[in-house]
Amino acid sequence: MDFKKLPSNSEKLLMEILCTENPAQVLCSRFENATQQEEDELRGIIRELRQEGYIDVKWADNVPYFVT
Repeated sequence: MDFKKLPSNSEKLLMEILCTENPAQVLCSRFENATQQEEDELRGIIRELRQEGYIDVKWADNVPYFVT
């Protein structure tokens, strides 16, 4: 089995998600005051974590509402 090392920004967000009781709220708060560039980067990190199988995110109104 091959293991892929996550970039530091992806690893940091994953740890934030794992250490909270409400991961959807963590992600929503990240989107609230984000610039377009920050939002694009955040969406890229979430996409990477989903593709690697670390998280699953359900979206509503273009923001995460359920994260596992």
